[in-house]
Amino acid sequence: MKNPIGKTGIVCGGIMMLVLLYTPYASSDTILMKNGVQITGLVQREAGDFLVLSVGDRTVRVRKNEVHAVEKNDLDGALDLEAVQREAEAQDKTLTEQTGLNRSQREEVLMYVGRLADPDATKADEARRTLLAMGAKMDLFPFIEFILPSYLPNTVCLVLKILGELAPDRAQPLFREYVFSPDEHVRSVCIQQFAAAQNISALELILRGMLDHTNTVKISACKALALMAAQEATPLLLACYNHADARVENNARAALSRIWSGDAGKVVFNSREEWESFWEANRESVQTSVDLEALEPLVPPGTRHPGC
Repeated sequence: MKNPIGKTGIVCGGIMMLVLLYTPYASSDTILMKNGVQITGLVQREAGDFLVLSVGDRTVRVRKNEVHAVEKNDLDGALDLEAVQREAEAQDKTLTEQTGLNRSQREEVLMYVGRLADPDATKADEARRTLLAMGAKMDLFPFIEFILPSYLPNTVCLVLKILGELAPDRAQPLFREYVFSPDEHVRSVCIQQFAAAQNISALELILRGMLDHTNTVKISACKALALMAAQEATPLLLACYNHADARVENNARAALSRIWSGDAGKVVFNSREEWESFWEANRESVQTSVDLEALEPLVPPGTRHPGC
């Protein structure tokens, strides 16, 4: 879903959010955040993954990967409260039209999404169950899709799982987008969701997960391939048969057995050599849809989310 409000921003907290972010400047910058919030300040410098801003008599840091754009402006420092109110009302109307949720509903969604990663497991579970219940009564998808880029990976994973429960088919394009996330756990969740929905069209993406530089994604790919009975994945699973990480090794072996077992009985071998011989004897009967030799990892090796 494209940003429905362009450069005008999103003000979920209403007029007070705008008031708090307006500060007197002779000349200044408008920092447009990806979540729609606009900050009027002055960019002082870059500091690693952050931009350091002067906002009034305060110094504020924002993550560069959360900034949509920085624009120069000619504000004279005067706060026009009526203009602020008109802007908030216009944004509220636009968001209601684009997401189908009114301000109160949006604020409620934001509140519970924010609680999904609460250290208190009881509160986190309550938030998850509440969002599922809300999603059964109203369409949360457009708004959640819009706000999702504003969250850190831990919350993104939890939200993607909820979308997988609420609308597994509708969420598949979103999983296709987030499977390229720099965060291994987000990639892992997307692969799990492909398999849960038996999305054959995403098989290549799952296979690419077997080439991931993280064992987290490899393990999810093994489980997904087993669930989808993807016999053509056998060579990639064999490559992990004697993996240094016992978790990857065990999941690869379990996947091989599950993929090849059937009504005729369970297929189990005790060595990679036996499995390779079995594969050579059966490979001609396997229909393939992906050129394994041409596969590349979902992300470049060593990729990490900058905020983690």
